[in-house]
Amino acid sequence: MDGGAFQNLCDAYLSYKGYKNAYSLGMYTGTDKTAKGNPDTYFLTAENKYVFVMYTTQKTNFLNKVIEDIDKCFDSKKTGVSKEDIAELIYCHTYGRLGPGDDQYLREYCEKRGVVLTLIGLDQLGNDIFRECPILARDFLGISIDSGQILSLEMFVAKHDANKMSAPLGTEFLLREKELEKAKAALRDNDVLLIAGPAGVGKTRFALELCRQLAEKNGYTVFVIKNNNLQLYEDLVSAIEEGKNYLVLVDDANELSGLHHEASRWEIVVKQDLWMQHIIEKYGHDEDRMCLLFTAIEELSCERRRKAVEKFLALNADPDVFERLSLEPSHWGGIGSMIPDMQERIEYLRSLLPLVSGIKYLKQKQRIEREIGCWKERIHSEEVRELLESWYC
Repeated sequence: MDGGAFQNLCDAYLSYKGYKNAYSLGMYTGTDKTAKGNPDTYFLTAENKYVFVMYTTQKTNFLNKVIEDIDKCFDSKKTGVSKEDIAELIYCHTYGRLGPGDDQYLREYCEKRGVVLTLIGLDQLGNDIFRECPILARDFLGISIDSGQILSLEMFVAKHDANKMSAPLGTEFLLREKELEKAKAALRDNDVLLIAGPAGVGKTRFALELCRQLAEKNGYTVFVIKNNNLQLYEDLVSAIEEGKNYLVLVDDANELSGLHHEASRWEIVVKQDLWMQHIIEKYGHDEDRMCLLFTAIEELSCERRRKAVEKFLALNADPDVFERLSLEPSHWGGIGSMIPDMQERIEYLRSLLPLVSGIKYLKQKQRIEREIGCWKERIHSEEVRELLESWYC
């Protein structure tokens, strides 16, 4: 991505992470063209303090670039804001070689001025987008990680309000305290609450406020489901994390066909995954049991298998055991070219590489890279075979 596209992505990412009242000085509105700004973007906190954000895609002299940008943020003649009114500095970058010493130096450089520095690199950005806000991958990178039907509360509001023809949802909520208390009481005794009424009376805005207040009080993670006539259960499996409590808002539930069927499939899948996690926790060091388990689950979706691998690696770093585990299906079938299936296997294996970073997982990483290489060779052979076949047909 060029600098402008990267900045637009990071602005959306930070808004998703909870930073409010954004003002982008470093962009020409509605474009991917950068402009001079000190800072590039700023957010205003509830306490009327400022969060200054700077962006760079620079690959050389990175440390000097960061210090230069930080100094600009502290220059009240350039920003019009004293350092006492700056609550936080955020620096988003694409530099992949920031060592711990440089990281510590930059943080202390800001701490001496009484301001917290948050550094956000590609690793954190990529992981957060993949795990928490895949809609950003689709909108900014053209990568569809899921069907786009499951959104965080913040992303749902942002996506809805981007349509200027719709009544905005990101507004102050007023005058329905009695209805809120009645809804909370209903959910204390029931798992499901149906909110019904004529179009335009504010059902969605009411439901969002209800979810927000319940999430703040009980620590729930809120998902908003917006139907686009695609299957949901694989998305739900990918989104649900063990150990969290969820509150799910289904917007326009009357349009969501097969909801009970999806819920049943979801419940089965969740129970299966909990069972897998339990088996790995209990028998993670039993080589034979682990081999049997991974053979049994080799036909599951890539995301579910990846979670099993992640759980296993957290408990057992023995490379010899890992070498025996079945990481992918042992067979496949279908009509037509096998290349798409092989490419899918490569992408799945690549998704495991972040799980085996570090010296203690060196042999595990080598195994995965070796298998990736084998599949690349098979793709090449298949391409040659298909080419020859087309010549003779």
